[in-house]
Amino acid sequence: MNNTDLPPLPSMPVISPEVCETVSLYLAVSHDLTDEQKRRVSIHLQVCPQCVNEYHLVRRAAQLVRGMEGSEPSARVDIAVMAAIAAHSRSTNPSLETPRTPRPIPYNRNNARARRKRIPVGGLVAAAAVLIVALVSILHFVIMPNSARAFYVPSDAWNGVLYYTETVVTSDGKQYHIATYHSMRNDKMNVHTTMDGTLDVMAVSDGHQTVGMDMMHNVVQMNANAWLSDDSLFDLNRLNADLKSGRATYLGTGKFNGQDVYRISDNGEILLLDMQYKPVNVLQNANGSSTAKPVYDKMQMLNKAPHGTWNMTPPSGFKSGQLPAKP
Repeated sequence: MNNTDLPPLPSMPVISPEVCETVSLYLAVSHDLTDEQKRRVSIHLQVCPQCVNEYHLVRRAAQLVRGMEGSEPSARVDIAVMAAIAAHSRSTNPSLETPRTPRPIPYNRNNARARRKRIPVGGLVAAAAVLIVALVSILHFVIMPNSARAFYVPSDAWNGVLYYTETVVTSDGKQYHIATYHSMRNDKMNVHTTMDGTLDVMAVSDGHQTVGMDMMHNVVQMNANAWLSDDSLFDLNRLNADLKSGRATYLGTGKFNGQDVYRISDNGEILLLDMQYKPVNVLQNANGSSTAKPVYDKMQMLNKAPHGTWNMTPPSGFKSGQLPAKP
C-alpha cells in the first residue's frame, strides 16, 4: 500500500474505533510513512494505550523475525499460508470459488537437495514481515471488531461555551423557550426562559451561587437554582467514565441533518458528537433510531460567550422578591 493511499489521521489527539483502525494500518507500514504521518501517529499514541500496546507487539514481532537464522521452509507452511489467505478471501468475498489445495511434491533425492538450499536471511525477513502484517489484519477481523475498541472523548474537546436552545411544551399545551450558555471551563451558566410575553426570567450562575432575575417585574432572587438547565449529560469526565465502565455505549457513526456524527447511548438518551467530538444534539428515548426527534432546537460549541453573559449584577431598580413558578 502506498502511504498516500492511507486514510488521513486527525491532527489532534483523539480516540475512536475508526481512528484506531487507521492507526493499525499506519503501524503496518511504519517504515514507509512521511514525517507528517509519523507525527500524527505519535500524537495518537500519546493518548491511546491500546494502540501503544499494538505498536509494541508489532515492534517485538519484527525484532524476533530479524533475529531468526536462515532456514528451509517446510512445504506445509506454504500450504497453510495459502489456505489461510484463501479462507480470509472467501469470508470477505463469498462469491470466490474454493481453491484447490496444492498437492505435495513427491520426494526424490534431487528435489530434496534443491530444497535444502539456504534462503538469504533478508528474503526470509521480508516474507515473514508480510506474513505478520497479514496475520495482524486477520486478527483485527477475527478477535478485534470495532465494538471492542474503547470510544473516548478527548479531555480538551469541550473547552468552550456550549450554547443550546430548547422548546418545551407544558401539560396544558403551552410552549416556552429556553436558551442556555454553559461554560465548560468553569461551570458558569446563563439560562433565559421566555413564554409568549408572559414570562421572562434569566438565571446566572458562577458555578456556586445563582441569581434569578424576573425581567418583566424587576424582581431578583438569590439561589434560584431551579431555573438552571440540567445538562448533566455534558459532564465529560462522567461520560468517559461511563464509556469505560460500559454504562454508556458507543453506537458507531451516523448522520444527523446531513452531518457525520458519533453516537453514544447514555441513560436512555443518544448523544450526538461531530467529527471533532463537539456536541451536536441529543436524541431522547431513541433506541438507536437516527429519525428520532432531537431534544434541542439548536446546539453549538462557542469559543466564548457574548459580552455580559456572566454578569450577576441585577439592573438598576430591581428589588428582592420571589420569582414566578417555573412552567
